[in-house]
Amino acid sequence: MQTTEAAIRQVVQEVLSQLGRAPFTAASSRGQSGDWGVFPTVDQAVDAATQAFKKLSTRPISDRAKAIDCIRKITSEQAEELGKLEFDETSCGRFPVSSS
Repeated sequence: MQTTEAAIRQVVQEVLSQLGRAPFTAASSRGQSGDWGVFPTVDQAVDAATQAFKKLSTRPISDRAKAIDCIRKITSEQAEELGKLEFDETSCGRFPVSSS
């Protein structure tokens, strides 16, 4: 899980830097804080995601496009690592073993 949290933190930091925003700690409507998007309960995560969606919806399309481009770039660069993390967690599918 630590690697997943680190990947999430990196994505959030890069997206915020692309948008020219300072890092922040998200908070849900129940007043609970999430640590870079990691919340103690699913309900708190959903509440925070809903608030974030509402805020993002008010931003210009250009900001949303920057965020999407940044996430696309990071996930492309880290596809193998993210695929391995997913496979290790779920054991679903096939993860190719590198020949190197």
